[in-house]
Amino acid sequence: MDECRWTWKRFLGRYYLKCNDRVFSVINPRRIYTGSYWDVFLPFISFFKDPKVLIIGLGGGTTIFQVRSLFKDVHIEAVDIDKRSLEMASKFLDMNKEIVHIIDGKDFVISCNDRFHVVILDAYDRYGIPEHFLKEDFVCAVKNILYPDGFFITNYALTLQDRLKLKNFIETLRRNFKVYMVGPTIIENNMVIVASSHDKEEIVKKIHEDNIFPRKL
Repeated sequence: MDECRWTWKRFLGRYYLKCNDRVFSVINPRRIYTGSYWDVFLPFISFFKDPKVLIIGLGGGTTIFQVRSLFKDVHIEAVDIDKRSLEMASKFLDMNKEIVHIIDGKDFVISCNDRFHVVILDAYDRYGIPEHFLKEDFVCAVKNILYPDGFFITNYALTLQDRLKLKNFIETLRRNFKVYMVGPTIIENNMVIVASSHDKEEIVKKIHEDNIFPRKL
């Protein structure tokens, strides 16, 4: 994220990580849930015993903070191209205990020999989702590192630029997965795209049974 000035700003008990006035993370040290799209990632991790989670795009560590607060036996790895994310995330997390790879997310996924239950794509630069994360070769590489019953979950901000790419990205995902969308809401302009081998009814039933999601899908 070239020429990006990262700062934490506090407002009404929450801390917002901003880069050139764009919010990249939200953390309330006293609460797990943010009331934002990060909360949507969490129920899918509960599908698995001893889940393995890969987060592409560390930001200020919102997802790691939430997952560590909710789940005991979970293996997390994060990838971020910008080493400053480690410094930013260290405000609320002991990053010495976390596995973080400072490398482009696509390069990591393509060279990865491990497998994960959940892969979360939440990577942005100054202009939106980097183009190479929306391509077929990346989607196929993610599928290769997922367990067969795993989830590939994308935070997709509906900026004007990214709206133009959304249709092609959805079509690419549908060539490899069953695809469902959550959002956007009246408050936010973010859509969470869920790609997996699961049927929608199965997903909704499991989420309601676990009662881990504070809002209705």
